Amino acid sequence: MMRAAWLLALVASCTPAEAAPARTAKTCAPTNSPTRWVVAGRGATACFTADDHATEVCFLIEPGVTPRQVATPPVQPPPASSRGEYRVVAGVPSACVGKRCTKLGPRAAAAAAEVTPEDLSVTGDGKVLVVEEGGSRSAWRVDRDRSLRLAPPPRRHPGGEFGLMSIQIASGVMVATWEDCAGPCGLSTLVDSNGKNLGTWFGAGHAVGLDKNRIAMIPTDEGARFLVLDTTTGATLAAASFGGFNMQLPAVIDDHTLLVLWTGEAPDKGGIWEFHFVSAPAGKQRPTVGPALLVPWCRP
Repeated sequence: MMRAAWLLALVASCTPAEAAPARTAKTCAPTNSPTRWVVAGRGATACFTADDHATEVCFLIEPGVTPRQVATPPVQPPPASSRGEYRVVAGVPSACVGKRCTKLGPRAAAAAAEVTPEDLSVTGDGKVLVVEEGGSRSAWRVDRDRSLRLAPPPRRHPGGEFGLMSIQIASGVMVATWEDCAGPCGLSTLVDSNGKNLGTWFGAGHAVGLDKNRIAMIPTDEGARFLVLDTTTGATLAAASFGGFNMQLPAVIDDHTLLVLWTGEAPDKGGIWEFHFVSAPAGKQRPTVGPALLVPWCRP
């Protein structure tokens, strides 16, 4: 649920031009998170899985326009990715970037064989294979056939132990997230292909590539901020507090615009989806968030 403090922080973070009334769709959406985005022009279509789990309910989201339900659009090809990928080339498990592939060593290949291809990802330089396995994860240096020993944050309290909760890849680099409680209490940092932490620790979120040099962090934990990070150094290029957390994976409109989504609360205390366009210009300009575009949840 969105807390009152979120709304105050959201209003405070907007410019006067952005503090416009929320636009609320007359129809409703399922409570399930969107299963896919279809980006076109200045906006995107958000498609939710219907309660029957057999169909989709889709809404067109555009800046300054009340969301409206639209027909289910065709599946959009995935955008070009700056990450590598796992492939089996002539029967040989490999980490590939474009047409360049490196054979996995026996230990990394054995780890990859324990999971499905959907649980495997490769950094943009092709040097690290990330394996997600039943709640645990590991990062394998391909050319050395060994697992990297990633370093957790310093302890925050006596007896506290951090566990590695996720390794994301965005703009070709790893973002490792650790937690020392039942959550949400994640701390994240960028990690290079040698397993070295880059930059500082920050609140957990979705890592999204803006371009080859910048990553946006969409906050999912309370207190986390929206950040734009340098992929080489991990330095924070820009930051803003938009008042919300537990955001969903966003749509990337272009290299400086994201369409983010989080759960809000309707005036009648029912659930509601809040869509916001976020501008993250190049350089060190402060990101800004647009007014809420609302789609109520369907009631049982």
